Amino acid sequence: MPNGMGVVAAVFGALGTGLSYQSIHGFLKPSPDPQKWFFDHMLGMLTAYIAAVSAFSAVNLNYDWLPPVIQWLWPTIIGVPLTTRWMNSYRKKFSKGKKVKELVEVRIEND
Repeated sequence: MPNGMGVVAAVFGALGTGLSYQSIHGFLKPSPDPQKWFFDHMLGMLTAYIAAVSAFSAVNLNYDWLPPVIQWLWPTIIGVPLTTRWMNSYRKKFSKGKKVKELVEVRIEND
């Protein structure tokens, strides 16, 4: 693949495979952790956001000074550590006995 796009495919493929494995494993062997749904939802939403920013950046922003690999991967390079840090901050709060409803607003609307 030209310009190192094989690296992009490998990174996105590895991340997608890892997230798919986690989802399937969680479905087949549910976790007893009552906050598992919260972290699954948080990870899914943030992953989708990173993917959208990656696609938008690579297609719409012209960074002639950046290699194509970086144009595709910069949101992942920045987003994954920030996501991990944010999720760990919630894990720390939950380990101190906090409940989801004390930390975030959860609205379930029935139409």
